[in-house]
Amino acid sequence: MRLGLSLWPDRDPRALAELAAAAEDAGFDDLWLPDHYNLRDCGVVLTLCAARTRRIRLGTAVVAVLLRHPAILASFFATLDEISDGRALAGLGPGGFEVKSELAVGTPSPLSATREAVRIVRDLCAGERVALPGARAFPVTNAGLAFRRPAIPIWLAGRGVRMLELAGEVADGVITHGLARGYLDLVNEQVAAGAARGGRRRADCQVALMFEMHLDEDLQRARDTLRPGCLMMAGGEYAEALIPRYGLDPAKVAPLRAALRAGDSGAVRLLDDDMVDAFAVGGPPGFVVERLQAIRDAGVDALIVGPGKHADAATIARLGKVLHEAYG
Repeated sequence: MRLGLSLWPDRDPRALAELAAAAEDAGFDDLWLPDHYNLRDCGVVLTLCAARTRRIRLGTAVVAVLLRHPAILASFFATLDEISDGRALAGLGPGGFEVKSELAVGTPSPLSATREAVRIVRDLCAGERVALPGARAFPVTNAGLAFRRPAIPIWLAGRGVRMLELAGEVADGVITHGLARGYLDLVNEQVAAGAARGGRRRADCQVALMFEMHLDEDLQRARDTLRPGCLMMAGGEYAEALIPRYGLDPAKVAPLRAALRAGDSGAVRLLDDDMVDAFAVGGPPGFVVERLQAIRDAGVDALIVGPGKHADAATIARLGKVLHEAYG
């Protein structure tokens, strides 16, 4: 089981680089940063993290291909891989809610855009010239980098069945959300189906589960701490067919989704404990270890754990200790 840490770029990039060093010291294998225009730039932060660390891999979870052209992303990931001595991870996705709602950026097909982005990033980093004249989103013509960094792993973000299948077909890994066994079984099924379509094996695409984690001897207090971070996971835009897969009651999720769409600032009141447990892990260390072991038994290959937006080095060290206790 690969152990990853996700940091929220909500502070001075130099402080984030110190947290990256703390993650490396705590035994984490990978460090992941999100890409949101209203936070610190993930590329700049990862560059500082590369200079401050020696072993931990450095990735984006994930960068929006609708905001950064794949050719520019290829240059970015190849440069990061060069300065980090081969530690870059290219996490790609169409983008979060702000891409369309705040920046008015759209595409006829996020799935097609993601597929094309994988092709462009992979081939350019490998030193190839790329031409996709019939592409729907990125019809590049004879594009190429002046240097090459082949074999950078490419990960996709997704929880819908089509994106999960695409990851199995073309990517080295997929980053998803949802801890219920029914959902994780679906993820493995869809990734395996995509891999078969691409002439690959399920093992060629690692499954990473991303969630927030909070340690507290008081289980209810841990859930209450995690609750706001689960709001969009439980009530955001995803296929209604996934609700029972998450182990949730559609009749309870519907009011939450309606409140979010209406801009209700108090929507978190509709997020019950089952919804928190579906997307986050918290409580006393022993209880947390049991949940982590159940995740391993569901066929997950990697974790990406969020320590909370105000995490410090001590929090990261404590999380690392519990994770290693769970997985030996």
